Amino acid sequence: MRINLGGRVGWVVGLNFVFLLAACTGKSEKELLASAKTKYSQSQYTEVVIQAKNVLQKNQNSAEGRFYLGAALYAMGDFSSAEIELRKARELGFPEN
Repeated sequence: MRINLGGRVGWVVGLNFVFLLAACTGKSEKELLASAKTKYSQSQYTEVVIQAKNVLQKNQNSAEGRFYLGAALYAMGDFSSAEIELRKARELGFPEN
């Protein structure tokens, strides 16, 4: 009996490997936050969401990471998710102004 793992399964396995490798050699929390700030100033909100979520994978209590995630979600029109993240940022000590 022969099993063919080519096609889509091969792509999925390969893509998962790439994501795993990227996670292992990833940037520091400070570098990710700096990237999120830059992307936010350039109105690249999808990129901000990605960078902020990467920050939160490293440190779920990052007030600044939660702030940028919430601000980007708000700018993208996802108000309910933005409110959740901005409240968490405030609870973690991010300044209200």
